[in-house]
Amino acid sequence: MKRYEIKTLTQIMTEKPTKLSKAELCTFIGALISGLAAHLFQYANKMYNYDDLFVNPGGFGTGVESGRWFLQIMGEWVNKYFGNYSLPMFNGFFTLVLLAISATMLVRLFEVKDLLLAIFVGMLFVTTPSVVCMNFYMFTALYYAVAIFLSFLSGYLMVRHGKNILIQVIAVLLLACAVGTYQAYFTNTLCILVLDIIVKSAFSRDDMSGKEIFSRSVRYVVELALGIGVYFLFTQFSLKYWNVTLGSYQGINNMGHLELHKLPQLLYNCYHCFLWFPIVDIFWENPTTIVKRAIKVMYVITILLVIAMIIRKRWDCKKLMLMLLSMLTFPIAVFFIYIMVQVEGYIYPLMTFSVIFIYVFVFVWLDKYMKENVTWKFEKEVKKIMHWCISIAAIVITVVYIWNANGNYMSLWYTQQHDIAYFQTMLTQIRSAEGYRSGLPLAVIGRETEIEDSEHTTGSLMGAEFDIPGKSESNINGYSRWHILIQYLGYNPEFLFDDKTSEIAKWDEVRAMPCYPEDGAIKIVDDIIVLKLSDEVK
Repeated sequence: MKRYEIKTLTQIMTEKPTKLSKAELCTFIGALISGLAAHLFQYANKMYNYDDLFVNPGGFGTGVESGRWFLQIMGEWVNKYFGNYSLPMFNGFFTLVLLAISATMLVRLFEVKDLLLAIFVGMLFVTTPSVVCMNFYMFTALYYAVAIFLSFLSGYLMVRHGKNILIQVIAVLLLACAVGTYQAYFTNTLCILVLDIIVKSAFSRDDMSGKEIFSRSVRYVVELALGIGVYFLFTQFSLKYWNVTLGSYQGINNMGHLELHKLPQLLYNCYHCFLWFPIVDIFWENPTTIVKRAIKVMYVITILLVIAMIIRKRWDCKKLMLMLLSMLTFPIAVFFIYIMVQVEGYIYPLMTFSVIFIYVFVFVWLDKYMKENVTWKFEKEVKKIMHWCISIAAIVITVVYIWNANGNYMSLWYTQQHDIAYFQTMLTQIRSAEGYRSGLPLAVIGRETEIEDSEHTTGSLMGAEFDIPGKSESNINGYSRWHILIQYLGYNPEFLFDDKTSEIAKWDEVRAMPCYPEDGAIKIVDDIIVLKLSDEVK
């Protein structure tokens, strides 16, 4: 009778296959160090964006109504046992750890042996602008990191344990949970599987036939379809359970509906972004000229490496066809978000984490090629030169990404200082109004109207370079602006809403008032603090 040994956590972490190789350990440490260099300013300060301002404390983002049923489950569970708070150091650190683990998992999956290339995977993984954008939403960043981890774990299990049906079922469920947290992370698993077919077609030995690789690719397609199917099944169940309907934001209510006449344009968008990635700024991923040039170096060298591999190898015809077809599929996989969102949706960096696979492809291909036997004169020296070029390019990109992250966080900090100063002045004017006393309700006339203040135009003072979406130059006209008064200035009066303010707006004394920030725009009228922003009231 087989005996089962209960192992301690120490044993599990130090025994194979759990024990990290040197390359994997370097990936993890490199990710942590570069991640702290990029994001420590955000982790060590409490800075809000418009959504963080609105939901904190207690919020975790939009759940079932946006098709994110697993986010709803996680958020409600955390609310029950801990409470959802936007804690930058706590949320940020665990977000970084989960991303570092995901990068390490990727290095193990593709068996990257070169220490420096493994480190680059980890460094770019956590410093990409998509992660910066994710950190703007600190209240939900940890949940998104969980989704990224689940999407990578799902791909890892599909690749590594294809013969174990139970593990494959678990992988499909993990994919559904990842998509049920943030739909865009489906592309992560898709990229892992496409990249696996590319690597196996190009570098597998005779022990793996083209037929076996094709069968594997068919299995991947089935599992991806099952993952999406399970996601939609749970979405419908969740909508009924929570008694809500899907919202229209970003085309969520049209998920799964692809109009075929749009497909050529969507595919064109995928290839256009992939081919133009070294030339123009795509999704804020290549913000400076030097980054574009570094990416161009990577593209050129990778193309040469692919051509060299095709020329030097005695190909199995099936493997060659599979490699070329999977390479043609790769740009679609990286930018599959276009097909998910379709033309109507707005795509921003939070949704484009899969762009990191462009770099991963470069590092994995170079690592595999470096291990190939030398077949022609000077090939060894050429390999080393290419390794140097890609290494320098990766260092440049990482440094710029860290610089760009800090600049965007500083921009966010400046915006917050301007917001608080602006509303502090407004609060001083409220409390200085004739007849003011504690306990008076506040009626904002034109509550949703923009404040026309020509002098408040300084923005973040950081220039156009640090413009990753997910933050505003100013929140004085943001939908969550009144929360600045409550959360940061401690002023929480009884706010009168539209049903009452629409009547107050008709009073003669209120109609005669100018609009803020002009003198006289704040008055006490019949024991009500009236703040008038506009003559137009909805």
